[in-house]
Formats: sequence, structure tokens, C-alpha cells
Amino acid sequence: MSMLLTKRLARSLWRTKLRLSAVILMVAVGVFAGITFGAYANAAVNLYDEIYDGDEGVNLPDVWIENSIGTWNESTSNDLCQSISSEWPESELTLQDCEPRLILNGLMYHTNAEGEEKLVPGVWHGIDEGEVDSVWMPTDSDMSSGRLATSQTEIVIDSHAALGMEIDVGDTIVLGAGHGKKHYTVVGIGFHSQHLYFSQEGVMLPAEPGTFATGYMTDTGLERLANLEAGSSNRLLIDITGTPDYDLQSTDKNEGEQL
Repeated sequence: MSMLLTKRLARSLWRTKLRLSAVILMVAVGVFAGITFGAYANAAVNLYDEIYDGDEGVNLPDVWIENSIGTWNESTSNDLCQSISSEWPESELTLQDCEPRLILNGLMYHTNAEGEEKLVPGVWHGIDEGEVDSVWMPTDSDMSSGRLATSQTEIVIDSHAALGMEIDVGDTIVLGAGHGKKHYTVVGIGFHSQHLYFSQEGVMLPAEPGTFATGYMTDTGLERLANLEAGSSNRLLIDITGTPDYDLQSTDKNEGEQL
């Protein structure tokens, strides 16, 4: 009889111990998650305050128009911007700029530490004026360095990709887009508003190191890579003067004037 009671007591204590361990584990996970997300939120707030702030910010486009099936030539994109300017309604939302941009999917031919060449999917931005949605290269950060690309053989590599593939300023990389394959000199490492969450389009999870790359070159540099005529673009970036509050169509709330 005493043996049976002892076994029951042992089982009861074991179940209690398991429940207590589960509770402690859940509390530990909750505390860790709270600290992690709190630190991320604080860092993100500071990052976004800086990246969008003043003359040193990226100047996000308020509206963009995308050609998803091809590219416009220089004459067509200029005509579109002129039409947008002339048809712009009179309101407090004043048109500041309409800037053509060329953005293409491509490849990076990357040689890893074992000497094996890998084809890494990438997105290349050909930036002409760069007044709207510019590359962000904070001078007080260890995650960026160098300068913007100024010639057609230079490129700025996104900091995420540079870190994941151990690319430094001064390195030569090989890129592809369309039927082209060219060498580029890395003159800078920076960030871009479209790739702050560093993942491929349509993928929820962030890219693993060495599996995705983005780079920012001159418009002539990307035209050279993709064998396109001068002035080609597939996106129009429209900027409104200042930072007005306007109604976001994706929400039920009325944030301001409809754009």
C-alpha cells in the first residue's frame, strides 16, 4: 500500500515539476521576446527618423507609376511627366518633381570562400537625378561607407548584401541583367528605402546571407548592363512639396486630402 502511495506521489510531483518548468520556460520566452522587440522598435524608430529626415534623408516618392511589362524611352517618360505636371489639380498638394527611374531584376556572379561561383538573384537600380528615393549612406554608421556611383562602371552595394557576401569598397563584382554581363567597381555601401526589409519580392522571410543582392548605379550604368537605349525607365517617382498629410487609400481612416 505504501509503495502505491509513493508511486502516486512521485507521479504527482513529476507532473507538478513539468507544469512549473513549462511556466518558467514561457515566462523566459516572453521576457526575451519583449526585450528583443523593444530593442528592435527603438532602433527602428531612430532609423526611420533619420532616414526620412531633412536634406540627408531619402525623400520618399509620394506616388509612383510602374511599367510592369517593359520600359519607356526617354521621350515617353518626359512626355508622361509633362502631362502629369500640366494636369496636376490646383490644391495644397503641390507637385515638386517627377523623376524617371530604371529598376531591373538581374544576377550577381559571386565567388564564395570555397572558390565556387554562385548565381545570386539581385535587383539593380539605375538612378539619374537621385532627388527622389535616393540611396541612404549615413556618415555616422559603420554599416555604410564610400560614395555614390558617378560613372557607368561604378555601383553602391546594399549594406545587407555587402555584409552577407563580405563585399568591401574597392572590390570588383560581376553583374547580369537581360543579356548583359559586366564588371563594376564597388564605390559605396548603403541602404535604400525599398530594401530596408531585405527580402526578395513575394517572399515573407528576410533573405539568408549570400542569397540576394541589390545595388544602385547610375542610369547609364544600368542601361549599359541591360543593353538599353539612353534614357530608358520603367518607373516614375512623383514627389510632392514638403511632407503633407493626405488620405491613404489603404485605410478606412481619413488622414487628409485625397491625392
